[in-house]
Amino acid sequence: MRNQDLVSIIVPVYNVENYLSQCLNSLKRQMYNNIEIILVDDGSTDGSGVILDDFAKNESRAKVIHQENMGVSAARNKGLENATGKWVAFVDSDDWVERDYIDRLVDAAEIHDTKFAYCSLSLETGGRGQISILPLKTGKHKVEEVFDNIFFSYNGKGAGISQGLFDRQIIVDNMIKFDQNLKRYEEWIFYSLYIPQVEEVAVINHPLYHFNQAPASIKHKYRVYTESRAMDAEYLLGSFENNMELYSVDPKLYEKGLKLKYVEIIIKYAANIWDKRNEASTKDKHKAVKNLIENYKFHEKFKDFDFGEVNPRQKMEIRIAKSHSEMQLSTYIRGLSMLGKK
Repeated sequence: MRNQDLVSIIVPVYNVENYLSQCLNSLKRQMYNNIEIILVDDGSTDGSGVILDDFAKNESRAKVIHQENMGVSAARNKGLENATGKWVAFVDSDDWVERDYIDRLVDAAEIHDTKFAYCSLSLETGGRGQISILPLKTGKHKVEEVFDNIFFSYNGKGAGISQGLFDRQIIVDNMIKFDQNLKRYEEWIFYSLYIPQVEEVAVINHPLYHFNQAPASIKHKYRVYTESRAMDAEYLLGSFENNMELYSVDPKLYEKGLKLKYVEIIIKYAANIWDKRNEASTKDKHKAVKNLIENYKFHEKFKDFDFGEVNPRQKMEIRIAKSHSEMQLSTYIRGLSMLGKK
């Protein structure tokens, strides 16, 4: 049996009592024994805190930290502050993992002598899971080969933080933290600080992680977008670009993907506003979309950019986003809704 370096598994928890036991049991059953499970209760108001305390009573490798509600980034940062392992992994409290999740990630990193390993995942919708296979072979890759996949795969979302295994010393030496100014996509910025520190990546093209997309999951509650969402997006993409420039990352690796993110913001914001669950009047919906276009001018980030080869839908959405026309944008989104497309 090989010597097992300690792995810190950080789990931020907030009001997930219906899913939490499945997550915790999947961690308890890990084939890799030398783990510390750092459970950060981010001010839960349901029974999550009690479930964590009961779990820790019977699991010596678990440590529970209770704090006031400060958001997932603060919870993960608290976990990092208390982590002592050579490696760090992150698991969301309404998801679950395979028994060999940690074992295979560590094994891949050690075999290929890399400071980062990541795997594919299964998207769980309450029925049969949909496996998201990486467009990469299992094995060692130069970071340039996986850059686009890490940041812009999975319909533009990039790799989830829970797909990765991170070297804690790199995190400490570079003072890498989750940005607590962000309420979403905070992992994207974490990756933008971490990935420039590594040269090679170990890939496991097997779904070791189960990402919960069930309708009742905390990830899938509909909320009407407000301008704060646009402000967050502006801050997010600006931070990403600043980090790329800070570490002198070749623009060819990220420029097209970043421009497509700006297009995506425009399209998704309008789609959210015109969602049938939004009870606002038609007039107010038009106004909300117009405010986004006029106040944030995201189209200026890509209006003169040549995207090159894109798929037909992307081509259409780029043209509409470049038009800076609320009427074209709203008409397109309402047309998709009538066709039952998202």
